[in-house]
Amino acid sequence: MTAWQQWLQHPERFWVRKALFQIHLWLGAGVGLYVVMMSVTGSIIVFRDELSKWFSVEWLVKLHENLLLGENGRRVNGIGAICVTTVCLTGAWAAHSTRHDYVDGDRRPGFQATLPCSF
Repeated sequence: MTAWQQWLQHPERFWVRKALFQIHLWLGAGVGLYVVMMSVTGSIIVFRDELSKWFSVEWLVKLHENLLLGENGRRVNGIGAICVTTVCLTGAWAAHSTRHDYVDGDRRPGFQATLPCSF
């Protein structure tokens, strides 16, 4: 059996999957915090006209656009976008490489595949 055929039949055995899982795990943790911060600040900016009556929201705009770092903040936002893309791609790999678990059930002896709920 060729390496390609082995990968198609048992992708979980390849070291690349384990490496991509670690990248996805740790990058995903950091990216999750970044996405939450960008989501919250973006949501607040939507209401900046109403909120500006009570306090200045310009620092939130600078935080959202430049991370309060000027031009370097834009570079960090670009790196954040690359990290989000990487997490998505490594997650797609993981979804592909575990497809057998969902389609065929686990191949361990004595394992019986069951549905989460039965009708």
